[in-house]
Amino acid sequence: MSISTAANATPKRADLDPKLTWDLSHLYPTDSAWETEYNAIQQMVASVQKFVGKLHESPSVLEECLKLQNEIGMRLHSLYQ
Repeated sequence: MSISTAANATPKRADLDPKLTWDLSHLYPTDSAWETEYNAIQQMVASVQKFVGKLHESPSVLEECLKLQNEIGMRLHSLYQ
């Protein structure tokens, strides 16, 4: 018994009736806006490197790192919601 891949293929979003798709414009009005946020988060993630080997230095360094981690998490959640 064989399953036809054409019958089970996922249709492209552009081919669907808009009523069957989620309206994400309230999160990011354009693809460009989404990409801008994605790039900003990538830069934030890269900046975590500055904390390597330094978290033991002071409570304020640990706090700064944890705040950055939290900010990244919240923005990622919105990005991939």
